[in-house]
Amino acid sequence: METAPLIVIGQRKDGIPLQALHEALQDAGFPTTFGVRIAGDATVEDLLSPDWDTAFLRWQKPELHDVIFLEKWIIGQETEAEDLLKLVSKEAKALPMSGGKLLVDVALESAKTFYTLDTLPALLSDDNHPAWGAIDVVLRTLAEWGEGIIYAEDEGFFDADGEPMVLDVDLTYDWRAGVEDDEDDDEGA
Repeated sequence: METAPLIVIGQRKDGIPLQALHEALQDAGFPTTFGVRIAGDATVEDLLSPDWDTAFLRWQKPELHDVIFLEKWIIGQETEAEDLLKLVSKEAKALPMSGGKLLVDVALESAKTFYTLDTLPALLSDDNHPAWGAIDVVLRTLAEWGEGIIYAEDEGFFDADGEPMVLDVDLTYDWRAGVEDDEDDDEGA
């Protein structure tokens, strides 16, 4: 199983209604709708239900087109969720020891739900598509709702505000760099 490029790891088992995502996107000014089938918009019942498994985020301008495919997997109910937990846990194990790594470990130990976001060809073919900004809103809304964290493949783990949890920083410091050699000064005196 390949990891999705963007994953939200939630600590809540109950799913977020698509209506909450729709409202967050509308509040941010994005012209979007959701669909839970190949064609057509989600019904009011679909939007209010927390029991969706897959959804399409559809961009409405200039013409209707799908930009993101979302999936929800519940740990203990779907084998995909178990496989995803193993893969993401492997990534977390490779992190350098830090407070952020400990928080990631706790989030993974208490994970109950995974939300994956896959960008679709209409978005991938246009680097300037305004839907790229909508991804941030979706990720943060899912993470906040699920009391969870965000994982971006090849980028790492982020909190619900989008801030990195583990920084890739070289904490070694050469104290002698830039300091003149004192021995040379002593010889000249």
